[in-house]
Amino acid sequence: MQKLLTYNEYLVKRRAGIKSNLLYIALERIALWKLRLFRPIIRFFLSTSSPTPCDILVLPSGPADISQTKGVWDNLEKNGYKIEYANYTLKSIFLNALRSKEKIESEVHTSIFLFAAYCKFLLNKYKPKTVCVFYHHNMIPSFLMKYKDKSQKIIHIPHGMQPDHYLYTSFDFDYYLVFGESSIEAIKKKKLRIGNTKLIKTGSTTLKKEYSLEPNKELKNILFFSDYWPEMYPRERRFFDIVFDWAKQHPEYNLLVKQHPVEKGDLLRSYAKGIDNVEVLDKSVGIKEALERTSLCIVGWSVASLEAAQMNRPVVVANFREYDPDSDDYVKSDSFLHLEKFFPKRAGTSEELHERISEVVGDYEKYLGRCREFVHFHLEHTTESNKFAAQVISNIHLNSTEIEYTEVEETLETLNQE
Repeated sequence: MQKLLTYNEYLVKRRAGIKSNLLYIALERIALWKLRLFRPIIRFFLSTSSPTPCDILVLPSGPADISQTKGVWDNLEKNGYKIEYANYTLKSIFLNALRSKEKIESEVHTSIFLFAAYCKFLLNKYKPKTVCVFYHHNMIPSFLMKYKDKSQKIIHIPHGMQPDHYLYTSFDFDYYLVFGESSIEAIKKKKLRIGNTKLIKTGSTTLKKEYSLEPNKELKNILFFSDYWPEMYPRERRFFDIVFDWAKQHPEYNLLVKQHPVEKGDLLRSYAKGIDNVEVLDKSVGIKEALERTSLCIVGWSVASLEAAQMNRPVVVANFREYDPDSDDYVKSDSFLHLEKFFPKRAGTSEELHERISEVVGDYEKYLGRCREFVHFHLEHTTESNKFAAQVISNIHLNSTEIEYTEVEETLETLNQE
């Protein structure tokens, strides 16, 4: 239990961008101590929650998790599995933790007791045989593993590849699905892994069988995969500056913009306003439909680059951060997607962006080949991988012995240095 407490403090400090914040931790613990003390009274005023038994419980970490992996759950439901989805909002997690009637052991420290209470609530309410979890950076996986019975399995569902980043350090799962070999290599190199697990290569949980397009070099349309970061952090607007300044300077090209699933879009539309050769696509436009109209795409660090490459659309990287291979910021080091291993180096200005676009257009066949190499590097399966992932989850649920995996053990090297 001390390990989990230390890990939680490590995450709190890293999120704050500091090595130590004793005042913050002290105030947080006082508040949590009061919640723990008065939990029975608070619970009296909360509505009760009825049992909802299911075969598979899915724990998303955000709104895009379910929509992007819908094919996995649809395939499982077609095979007769009853699936329930937990509410991912912080309010729901908080209230359900307080709503739980289960006793929390005294050994569970006050700073992490809400995670423990929430996991007990989930296991008691849904009684699932299998829990599919998107979280990879908090105590939820560890407490699910602690409180589950021997017949239950906890599975991690991946968002993408594995960056070398402190938020991707929880491996306390029975099984941990990964896109491909690049993720396994990255996980083995991590100096911090909380928990032991078995890695299974499934390919992307979002790709569908229709993801295939013929190359189209002659089109003067370029697709830009936007991101929600500029809406949240003013510094990140430099990302938009690079792309939209380029569009203004080069009316001979048309820039189609695909919004991120959780992006509100107001900031994006303000950037696009008044630029005749920019079209912000409606969110209902699918990725294949968008790429069909283009010859290549611009990304920052989006997993959509994989889908673009699979559909024969080379990638150009716009990234204002200076490249630093030793940084633990995966956007600086390119340790998440390794885009610059296969495509031109990042463009930090609109002028550099045009140079990179011209480079790809001028040697299009070469970069089509790089698309294939890029996809092979990251993905174990490139067609119907959502169906394959569903089959893997089903096999685990049924305790099948026909599961190929790679075992990795816990390592606390970084944690012990804090």
